[in-house]
Amino acid sequence: MIQIIGGGAHAIGSTDVQDFLVMPLSAESFCQGYEMVVNVYNAVKSIFQKLCKPLSVADEGGFWPTDFKSNEEGLQILTDGIVAAGYEPRKDMAIALDIASSEFYSKDTGCYSLNMEKKEFAREEFVDLLCLWVDRYPIVSIEDGCAEIDWEGNRLLTQKLGDKVQLIGDDLFTTKISRIKEGFKSKTCNSVLIKMNQIGTLTETLDAIEYTKSIGYRPVVSARSGETEDATIVHLAVATNAGQLKVGSVARGERTAKWNEVLRIEEFLGSQGQYRAAAIFDY
Repeated sequence: MIQIIGGGAHAIGSTDVQDFLVMPLSAESFCQGYEMVVNVYNAVKSIFQKLCKPLSVADEGGFWPTDFKSNEEGLQILTDGIVAAGYEPRKDMAIALDIASSEFYSKDTGCYSLNMEKKEFAREEFVDLLCLWVDRYPIVSIEDGCAEIDWEGNRLLTQKLGDKVQLIGDDLFTTKISRIKEGFKSKTCNSVLIKMNQIGTLTETLDAIEYTKSIGYRPVVSARSGETEDATIVHLAVATNAGQLKVGSVARGERTAKWNEVLRIEEFLGSQGQYRAAAIFDY
């Protein structure tokens, strides 16, 4: 799960949506999948240049959208980039979003405010907006679609999209088993973002992954905004067979160091390693 465009808190003054990412679905190896993502990254860069949009790099290596008029513009450019790179949306390559909606949710009003578009949405309206995006674009994964304190909104989103896309709880679950249990009991989300340096210890992280898999949710091992070139989470993701890894884009050393480590592990394992892609999104 690799970032192509970075917004929100990762690129101040840009989109409200924090991460526009892609996932290679038809790749037969990590190496091939990574190559596909790099091709999309370069295609999106060309589209930025063609549209005369300023190019800058966000905190996690994706492009900094400094001249967007709407959040949906990022979805269209990313879809166009997939096609321009020679891939079929949803079959070869799909979009993942980290909405990070807690950043623009008001506890007082219960509304979501997209500042870029100067629009305010009630809970139900915002959920409907996300459903509209899923219908229009090749989206297979949404992280933090509703705010961390808006359990009702997250449940509603799961009711409407839980059988269509992966719904990841990050701020909602914070890698804590007690919160993941609450989500499972209330039928909220279907996946969990796993951050080792969020929960604090390796033991708690392993327990969280094990529990997440035991209830049929998908674990997504993730880095964070402030990172070093340490690649421990790569080994964590592979060793636990978590299935998904999210560490930023294909630029910036603290990001590429981790992707390079996956390439080395795949080369080391050879025929003993097993790569799975599209099967996890066979809805």
